[in-house]
Amino acid sequence: MTGHIFTIADAAKACNVSKKTLNRKIKAGELANAFKDSKGRWKIPIEDLAQAGYKVNEYKNETISETTEQVKTEPKADRIKELEDRLQVAETRAKIAEAKLEYADKLIRVLEAPKTKKRWFRS
Repeated sequence: MTGHIFTIADAAKACNVSKKTLNRKIKAGELANAFKDSKGRWKIPIEDLAQAGYKVNEYKNETISETTEQVKTEPKADRIKELEDRLQVAETRAKIAEAKLEYADKLIRVLEAPKTKKRWFRS
């Protein structure tokens, strides 16, 4: 991730939206790269905010510097834990996607199977 990372509160202030709105966007998967840090707080990359159509206002300068300092001062163990958590989420999403693909393949095979008429009587 190359850009800056916001907390939900900072992102809400920077984009002039409520924290509830951002929480709903996270739950809906519209902020796909949002993640929880080692303390369980949501972090949102600035790229996700831009892709969701939000414009970061003048507040961004102080927010970015504060957020950048927070990220820089986090101990390495916290960062490792955070990355492990994100990896686990990514692996879970991959497993879900694989299961959906397998299910879709089964459905396609069923739909493509030749239809045979069952006759309940002999002629």
